[in-house]
Amino acid sequence: MENSIDFSCCAYNFQYLFGIQYLFKGNNRIENYGSNKGPSQTKAMAGVRVYLKRHYLKDPDSYEGISWEAFGTYNKDNNTYFALHKYRAKNSYGGYVVEEKLFVLDSDGNVIKVVDDMNEVINGY
Repeated sequence: MENSIDFSCCAYNFQYLFGIQYLFKGNNRIENYGSNKGPSQTKAMAGVRVYLKRHYLKDPDSYEGISWEAFGTYNKDNNTYFALHKYRAKNSYGGYVVEEKLFVLDSDGNVIKVVDDMNEVINGY
């Protein structure tokens, strides 16, 4: 797709658009939650892993987390939060693929939406 945007190129644009501030810990970037009342980072990560393994991956046992790029508030009006996660897993053909997705979570850490295309966030749909 010529008009699609690669998530890895957009992580920094996302940071700029939403004012995400990163703390660096090794190779993983983790946002400073401050006084955020959303799920803890541990709870958000667990919610994403559960969602991937139960509802998305073709071979859940092949899941390997690569990095957690950012955590933060997605929409203050409806108390939703986000986690940007890069992982690899087997596809339908048995080959490993690397994907990076933005997961929208409720305040309990449950995934309620997956954003595959940064255009959806940028254009507000």
